[in-house]
Amino acid sequence: TETALTPSQQRSAVNLILEACAEADKSGLMTKPVFSAEVVRSLRAMKANKECIQLVRTLVTNSERNRHRFAMEQAIYAASEDRDQDSLHLFIQVYERSGFDSTRLNLS
Repeated sequence: TETALTPSQQRSAVNLILEACAEADKSGLMTKPVFSAEVVRSLRAMKANKECIQLVRTLVTNSERNRHRFAMEQAIYAASEDRDQDSLHLFIQVYERSGFDSTRLNLS
C-alpha cells in the first residue's frame, strides 16, 4: 500500500520537480509538450497548484497559440481550484486561441 507523504516530503518533491524544470529549460526540454505534461501531472499530484500555475504561465506567456494542451488543462483546473481568476482567464484564452475547446473541460 502507498503511504501519504508528509508536508515536508511533499515540499521536497516539489522542489526537486522545479529543479528538474530549471535544468530542462536550459536544454530546451521544457518546450516539449510531453515533458510539460509529466511535470504538471507531478506537481498536481503533490497538490502544488501554485507552482503548476506559475510554470504554465511561463509556457504560455509569449504565445498566441500553444501546443501544451495537457499542461494548460491542468493549469486551468489548478487555477479554478485556487480561485486564481487572472490565471484562469489567461489559460482559457490561450487554450481557445490554440484551437482547443474549453467547454469540454469539467469546471465547477
